[in-house]
Amino acid sequence: VTTEKYEKKLTLNIGITDYKTFIGTNWSEHSNELMRDGMQIGDRSAYLSNKIGVSSVLKTKDNFITFIKRSNSVSEGKGKVDGPGGHPEPSNAVKRLNSSNKYNIGGELDLIKNPLN
Repeated sequence: VTTEKYEKKLTLNIGITDYKTFIGTNWSEHSNELMRDGMQIGDRSAYLSNKIGVSSVLKTKDNFITFIKRSNSVSEGKGKVDGPGGHPEPSNAVKRLNSSNKYNIGGELDLIKNPLN
């Protein structure tokens, strides 16, 4: 994330990743080595898969807060209580702009994948 001095502009430099790659890099027994290798080229995250996640707080009209219980079949936070959320699927979340390496995130996103499981 970078911000230009005196400008109200936020730039996110992102690429496409998926949950499987995130678990295979960031949760790998070699994740510390991957970070050290990245630091050699000036970016400790260069060889990691840092995903974008979305979480929310939903307050009902009668002043209750909505929570979900995470599935026991996920890799992180098994069976834990969480707020509704999810992540954009790479195939649905990103639309390539022209022939540049810039992406436009938008359109219809399926952000919540069956949160009641």
